[in-house]
Amino acid sequence: MLQLIKALSKNKGVLIYDVNNEDAYRQFPKMEFKNLPRWKSTGVYRIFHPDTDSFIDAIPANVYNACVVLEDATAYVNSNIQESLNWLLVDRRHRNVDLILTFHSFRVIPPKVLDKCNYIIVGKTGDAEKYLKNLEKLPNPEEFMKVWQRVMKHESNFYREVVATNA
Repeated sequence: MLQLIKALSKNKGVLIYDVNNEDAYRQFPKMEFKNLPRWKSTGVYRIFHPDTDSFIDAIPANVYNACVVLEDATAYVNSNIQESLNWLLVDRRHRNVDLILTFHSFRVIPPKVLDKCNYIIVGKTGDAEKYLKNLEKLPNPEEFMKVWQRVMKHESNFYREVVATNA
């Protein structure tokens, strides 16, 4: 993920919603939530806010030409996704906002998120194949399964591949 963030930051700002204060992101400065309206979409920042809904609600009004990483989305995105997150998934292109939602299991990704994603970065998870039923609705489930099987068999725990979903 760090390589992706650094690559994206060459062209636009990156804002990481870091709910768990991950070690990997500590290299980036913190931004206070109250300063979000003043952010000029440059640099890489991590932000903490105890109210996820308020943070997601603030993105459309304050974030343009940037990438927003919603780290560990499993903790706050479920099948009944917030209206503001649904709006972001649909309308983000008009604001030139890229969204990256990090889930640590494929079986918990809400169908509404899958329907609107362009790419899935496939890494090793504890998911058994029988629990990947929600991915059958992808436009290319066979391709996803081939990639998933390759990744799961790979010797490295950090090996990843990208699947385009044609969303």
